[in-house]
Amino acid sequence: MKMLFLKENCLCRPLGPSSPGCRLTRRAQCYIFGLFINLFLFCNVFLLQSWPRWKDATLEYPNGQSHLVSRSSEMTQDDEYRILELENENLVKVLGYCVPQEQYNGDDVTLVSLITELGETIDLIRLLPMSWEDRLRISYDLTKLIHFMSHSPHGSIVMNDFRHQQFVLVKGQLKLSDIDDIGIGEPQCNSLNDCAVHSTSVSLQFTAKIPCQNGRCVGLNEKKNIFNAGRHFIMFRLPHGAPDLLRPILTDVVIGFTNLTMNADTLLANMEKAVNLYKSGAYLNRTSPVNTTYKEMKQYDLPGIHDYRCWASLSGTGCALSVFDRKEAEDMCDTDPECHGFVMTEETTWTGRKIVHFKNNVSIPVRNPVTNLYVRPP
Repeated sequence: MKMLFLKENCLCRPLGPSSPGCRLTRRAQCYIFGLFINLFLFCNVFLLQSWPRWKDATLEYPNGQSHLVSRSSEMTQDDEYRILELENENLVKVLGYCVPQEQYNGDDVTLVSLITELGETIDLIRLLPMSWEDRLRISYDLTKLIHFMSHSPHGSIVMNDFRHQQFVLVKGQLKLSDIDDIGIGEPQCNSLNDCAVHSTSVSLQFTAKIPCQNGRCVGLNEKKNIFNAGRHFIMFRLPHGAPDLLRPILTDVVIGFTNLTMNADTLLANMEKAVNLYKSGAYLNRTSPVNTTYKEMKQYDLPGIHDYRCWASLSGTGCALSVFDRKEAEDMCDTDPECHGFVMTEETTWTGRKIVHFKNNVSIPVRNPVTNLYVRPP
């Protein structure tokens, strides 16, 4: 077991205006790959020198906080500096990093070390049972990220790898976590043939030509980002389960992603429109006053009883869904033969919608000051 410490040939660059510089502030004990090791903590930035086989590891502190440490050798230090200076809500937050003064030479001591916030990995098993509202959030976050990459302070940015493993969810928000596979600046070109996006899919075959101006493919990075986002995320996850009145907008968005008929600005404007319609309840298209018919039992609950499973539930043990208001919950219960009532909580989703627990029986309610029980009429 080795003591890991900061060497003189490494430039310590903690992030944040209050960082005092590279000095020893305290000792920390971390749990990495089953081994307790001691680390000197330098302004929350570590240089880990004894990892010949692992690229990433999680640091778990005694107070329960966790951060991810990543090591990179695939980008130049200039690119590292520029990327680490980027700040966006859909980029994983870099808490600190350490860049050796020597160029990478195959020795793990010359690797760049990063400490970032920790998120949950994304895979198909996690995505498939998600509610439509959560899939909308992922699509919206991805669209905002693409828009940011088209207008970043350092110029156009391309994501060369769009696999699910490149992203994490941090409290439900999608964030790009792997910066090794992004490039800064439009690619060079000699002719129009050098600037093209090709689709060889059986269901979608086309070639989009991008102008070659002053030796650069102007707009190619954006087109690649849009096409790959549509292929890997948007096409199969955004339309299914969407409210009927949002389908026309979302269909246009999907076509914009898959056929490259919209740029990043237009895609973001359409996604924002869909999100705002969903948040406001306008998608319900109500043309007459709302009448509620369920019996209200204020400050009552049915905790842990009369639960049943339903599709896209927010809970693994019951039928928990989000609604715009009480009337929407009643309409949903009316269309479900198994539903006899529901409990409305004060919990909300990212759109501000209320979380409701649907029940197949309403007997034996108990008092709860933060919930209301609504009973379906016979």
